[in-house]
Amino acid sequence: MTTQVQRPQGPREQLLADLPITERRLQFAGVSTAVLEGGDGPPIVLLHGPGESALWWLRVLPDLVTTNRVIIPDLPGHGDSEGSNRTLTAEGVFGWLDELIEQTCSTPPTLVGHLLGGAIAARFASDHGDRLQRLVLVDSLGLGRFRPSARFAFGLIRFLVRPTERAYHGFFGQCMSDRDAVIEQMGED
Repeated sequence: MTTQVQRPQGPREQLLADLPITERRLQFAGVSTAVLEGGDGPPIVLLHGPGESALWWLRVLPDLVTTNRVIIPDLPGHGDSEGSNRTLTAEGVFGWLDELIEQTCSTPPTLVGHLLGGAIAARFASDHGDRLQRLVLVDSLGLGRFRPSARFAFGLIRFLVRPTERAYHGFFGQCMSDRDAVIEQMGED
């Protein structure tokens, strides 16, 4: 079942307004999922990281849609996607991804994952490599030992316990080498 997402113009809609994509709500493995789609060509599925949404890919989306059919879901429980009615297991997430690929890709896609999305993509590829054309991992979790610095860990815990704007900016500063340049480049976005 497909329905168009109709809502008042909020920040998400404003960010998407001038992009050559559509947003739909689809059901995969019992999860109502917000999916951004656009472009023509070989399919590419982009999976974001924890606490993010499909909007994380906005910086690369305009270039990708010129040569590819791009499918960007909000992971279950993230962005505008709903959580599952039951506890979402690893197998449930892989079933969700399998249905997403089945329903949105006419040929095996390139699967790209960032952080948690990369961990999901890598494990999916290990079990379903025949369903994919390529696998691209971006700063993916679970591929080696994760030993964050004390400052990173403290910033993450502080943000999770009390998600204020100050805590967000403190944690965000630990996640990239040149936070100010990224903020300047993103402008009002």
